[in-house]
This record gives sequence, structure tokens and C-alpha cells, in this order.
Amino acid sequence: MKRIYAFICGICALSAFTSCENKEVEFDDFDYQTVYFAKQTPIRTIVLGDNVYPTELDNQHQFEVYATVGGVWKNRQDRTIQVAVDNSLVAGKTFENGSTIQALPEDYYELLSNTLTIPYGKVMGAVKVQLTDKFFDDAKATSLNYVLPLRIVGAKDSVLTGKDYILYGLKYINKYTGAWISHGTDEIDLNGVKSTETREAEYLEKNEIRYLTTEGLAVSNYSVPTTVEAYRYDDAAKAYKKTIVSLPCNLKLTFGQDESCTVVPSTAGCTGSGSGKWTLKGAKNAWGGKDRDEIVLNYTIDYEYTDYDPNNNWAAVQRHKIVKSADTLVMRDRQTKLETFVVK
Repeated sequence: MKRIYAFICGICALSAFTSCENKEVEFDDFDYQTVYFAKQTPIRTIVLGDNVYPTELDNQHQFEVYATVGGVWKNRQDRTIQVAVDNSLVAGKTFENGSTIQALPEDYYELLSNTLTIPYGKVMGAVKVQLTDKFFDDAKATSLNYVLPLRIVGAKDSVLTGKDYILYGLKYINKYTGAWISHGTDEIDLNGVKSTETREAEYLEKNEIRYLTTEGLAVSNYSVPTTVEAYRYDDAAKAYKKTIVSLPCNLKLTFGQDESCTVVPSTAGCTGSGSGKWTLKGAKNAWGGKDRDEIVLNYTIDYEYTDYDPNNNWAAVQRHKIVKSADTLVMRDRQTKLETFVVK
């Protein structure tokens, strides 16, 4: 009988515990709510092509500017904010390097609405902006020169003082820009002495990293410096000494509609030519178990440099290092990061 009684008590206790439910604690909102721009000087890079994060808007030449609401535990209503372009916000202002901050020209964009909505259940909302072809045709848009200045001009909520505006820095990179893994074969003619260098590490990602930067929508710059041994005068020793000399060379890659490209040196002291082709996900299972974008290049570069002849009273002589390269580039990353700027 005692066992039965104990069993019944246990069941009752278990029922008591299981019948209790933790309810979500509801907090009251603050006495008033504010709307504002969380950051005043962000930099937005329009990333064309793929990236580790979604780029659908970027490839439509669009972006969104976000505002947020504070003073609520949970947003229980749609909140509308009126915004307007205010170029006076950048009048007479400069970037940290001293260059002038320029308001984004009116024909470079279209503000798709002057009303920004923070929807029920969310604490942020955005207004969408459409960029025009003129933005991408401007070489200055490949680096930070332009800013879209927006100000909150109306809201039912209070507007947070000092955060009622945003200077939205803008630039873009084309789909070829980024850090690339370079591997291949170089046939070298160093003043008549010929050799072949094969650049193939055991693991693809261990090969040399090279970089492409944006010059235009379909034009990229590719830096391919080399080194040679040459005599240079040492002021401290008051004598000529053989040293390692770096020879810069920048290649301009211009892509066509079929994604083939021409290769032309754009640096004084190097000449040559070549061709290539970009292929979306062309490097199959390249690294990290994923397909990667690929550029296959074939080019010849003549690096001309000055040396000094020890057998002819140190007379200056012109020498050449000619490199014929079969160069395959595999995309590693797009070199994008969170950025802000300083106003002076």
C-alpha cells in the first residue's frame, strides 16, 4: 500500500512539473522611440561577379541604404521614414588623405523611393538605389571619390540627433578583381641564357598569390614584377656592387563579350603582348572542394633594365629578361572587407 501511495505521489509531482510552462517575458518599450542611421560614413563596394556573400543586387547595379529603430524590445508596427539627398552635407569636406569628397552626380543614380519602411517585427529597413551606366563608365568610381549624402527629413518617431544623416561612400570592382592563385610555366631568356621555371606546388593553394585590380568594367590591371641581378653603385662603399633589382611590370587585361582578353604591358621599361580567357567556375574542384573562376593567360614580356659593365669602366648597358609565360590563375578571394572613411 505504501508503494502504491508513493507511486501516485510521484506521478502527481511529475504532472505538476510538466504542466508548468515558461512564458516569454514581455518588456515594456522605452518612453519614446528613435530612428537613425547606425553608421555615418560606411563604404559600399559594388562587387560584380560572385563573392562569399550574395551579390544579386550588386550585379543589378543596385544597393540599399539601411536605417534602424531604437527604444523598442520588439517592433510592433511598420515605421516609415522620409529621406532626401542633401549635397550640402559634403560641401567643402575632404577625405582623410586630403582629396575632395564629391557628391554622387545626379545622373549616376536613381533613388527608387524617398520613403524607407522598417517593417513590423524588424528593427531595420532600407531604401533601394539604382546606379546608372555613367557611374561604371567613370574611372573615379573604381576608388573612393563619390558619396551619396542622405538625410532623414521626416518620421513619426523621434530622430536621433547626430545620426540623422549618412554619407554613403561608393566604389565598385569588376568581376575579375581579387587575389588569384598563379601556377604555370615560364620560359626565361636572361641576356641569352635560357631556362624554364615550372610553378606548380604540391597543393594548388600553396602557389604564388597574385592580384588583379579594377581599371574599368572590362579592364583589369595585373602586376607581374620580376627580379634580376645587376650592378648598382653603393654610396656607403663608394663602389659598384651586384645586387637584386626589382623590375615592375603591370599588364592591362581587356576583356571582350566572349570573355577572351588581350594582354598589353602598361609600365615603362617592359614591352610585350599576349591573350587569355576568363571562365566562370572553370577550375573544377580547384581547392576547398569547390569549382573556382579561372583565367588562362599566355603572354611574353621583355623586361629592359640598366646594368653596369665592370669590364668597360662601369659603362651603362641595357640588358633584357624575356619571359614567355603560360599562366593559369585560379580565384582565391575577392579582397573585400568592411570599410569606413574619415571626414575632414
